[in-house]
Amino acid sequence: MSADDRCVCSHKDYNPFGLFCIGVLDMVLKDETALSIGMISLAIGILVGRFTSFEVAGFPISAFVEGVLTGLSLVMNLYYLVRRSKKSRTQS
Repeated sequence: MSADDRCVCSHKDYNPFGLFCIGVLDMVLKDETALSIGMISLAIGILVGRFTSFEVAGFPISAFVEGVLTGLSLVMNLYYLVRRSKKSRTQS
């Protein structure tokens, strides 16, 4: 089965490898793994934002790292919620 067959998105022509489709993430991550990655990245992001202040040539590196970790947390936690809602719909 190719990545295009697993892709549930409407943009198959623009995404030939299916890298950003839920179908590919389903094969790579378990629900518990996605949730734990999201929670740990949020905790580290909060700690980085609270306790560090590192700048290079006026660019706040610690704020950038905090933003990346918070964004990763958002994506992983939303992925977990979407997968959980799909599972509960199919079971009932």
